[in-house]
Amino acid sequence: MAHYRITVKYDGTKFSGYQVQPHQRTVQGVIERALAKMAKVPHIHIDGSGRTDAGVHALGR
Repeated sequence: MAHYRITVKYDGTKFSGYQVQPHQRTVQGVIERALAKMAKVPHIHIDGSGRTDAGVHALGR
């Protein structure tokens, strides 16, 4: 299994935080869906080393 590291920067205004939550738009959920679509697989799970609350931005540093 391959492992990759990515650094993300985002405007958190329209997100309900980083971590996946039922029926909420989250950064992790959006990234997982995009990666799964790119890889043409049903689901991909990512682990974050940090997370933010609702409406908080990440600078990607």
